[in-house]
Amino acid sequence: MTVESRFRGSSKRLINRFGKTRVYVRKTDEVYNFETQTLVSGEELHTIKMFKTDPKESDSKYPNLVGKVVAVMLIAAGDISFKPKIGDKIKDQYLGVDESYEIVQIKVNDAGEQVASWRLVCVVS
Repeated sequence: MTVESRFRGSSKRLINRFGKTRVYVRKTDEVYNFETQTLVSGEELHTIKMFKTDPKESDSKYPNLVGKVVAVMLIAAGDISFKPKIGDKIKDQYLGVDESYEIVQIKVNDAGEQVASWRLVCVVS
């Protein structure tokens, strides 16, 4: 077993152990509706285990994040079959509190040649 494969597995185990189930709302491609003459975008909902953490100081100093509430979500790469995109949303519904986060930055944690986890910098929307 290589170091890379151990890192990939350990990130998944830690996220599954300490994370919380949230809904990832993935935007799909826009389609032109001839009847209404508008662009219609769809959404795919994915229930995924994520770990929410505080951002690093360097994350919150970007000009587009100053003065906003910033959170970081960690997702094990094996838990999703797609690449996260900027503008996708994460919904947290816990004990009647309905919070929604919008992804503004995506960082990859690599394990060798493969992705071990995604680090999604989000703002409360």
